[in-house]
Amino acid sequence: MQIYLRQAHDYAAFGELAPAHARIDRLKSFWETLKEVFGERDFKGRKPKSTTVLNLACGFCEESRLISAFFSSGIPGIPTEQVKFFGIDYDKGAIETAITSSRALDPFFYSERFSLSINATFVCGDATNLDAYPEIPKEIDIMIVRHQFIARAPIEFEKMVAGALKRLKPTGLMLFTSFADSEQSLLTEMLNQLPCEILLAKENPHAVELKEKFKEGYIAIDKYICLVKRKDLKKV
Repeated sequence: MQIYLRQAHDYAAFGELAPAHARIDRLKSFWETLKEVFGERDFKGRKPKSTTVLNLACGFCEESRLISAFFSSGIPGIPTEQVKFFGIDYDKGAIETAITSSRALDPFFYSERFSLSINATFVCGDATNLDAYPEIPKEIDIMIVRHQFIARAPIEFEKMVAGALKRLKPTGLMLFTSFADSEQSLLTEMLNQLPCEILLAKENPHAVELKEKFKEGYIAIDKYICLVKRKDLKKV
């Protein structure tokens, strides 16, 4: 089952349900979600630090510039190349859109004089087999998994997460967001079987509600947030 291909199509369908200007609302909501999970980012007086971020099954990845800004300057709309951003998805069309989005003007910040670029690499491929893509680093600081319907492909999803955990730095963190209650329950159950520790799992106060009815029940973008770290594999 091509969970990554289907996931991108599902997210595209959700995007079509709202007017184009809703994209800014979604991005602002995700910025607040990142603050909810990782706290305020204060970089005053700090030396620049390179951070690697991997977005698994990234789809269109409209949030790539936002994530780069959050983990670099800490200022919405001001990404720097201190963040090395990587995204992988099975859908070629989604990856092409992700590349275009990463180069477009950020809705948080607009200037006719210049457009801030981000240090981004997008890979069209299978996120359950990261070893097949040498462009993806062996060690990652931050991993992000959004908008997954776990119940539709639980084996593939678990394989993806298990493989990704091996690349997560001992000090690294992996963020999951879920659309629905049932998805969050399945995620928690799965994570408890993997070599990771759940640091945070709760309903997201910044979720964007979708009014339409879906077979998964009440749906909201990033309804639940879950943060994990890798367990010391030597002790497992």
